[in-house]
Amino acid sequence: MMKLPVLAAALVALTSTTVLAAPRDFDRSHQRPGIAAQQRHATPLRHATPQRRGLTRYERMIIARSQARLNALRRAVWRDGRLNRFERIQLRIAERRHAALVRKERRD
Repeated sequence: MMKLPVLAAALVALTSTTVLAAPRDFDRSHQRPGIAAQQRHATPLRHATPQRRGLTRYERMIIARSQARLNALRRAVWRDGRLNRFERIQLRIAERRHAALVRKERRD
């Protein structure tokens, strides 16, 4: 007998918190768009620092050195014409490391 009122109270509590936590599209008390509508129509913020184009000579040198190491490793593991399991893992790690370096240098 006590289960029904307890479950009903829990259901009301869960639904009321969900409704209250949802973003409002229209704030009727002030008759203006609410936070969600303002964010939807807002222009993106401009960063204070200007965006760079391209890479510096030093960054290109770091990427070229990493690519040279990767190429040397590829030549070394393919020298006998086959890849064993250890060499495949070693090559995959080096490729991922090089790709992460390139992403980092282009992003910074």
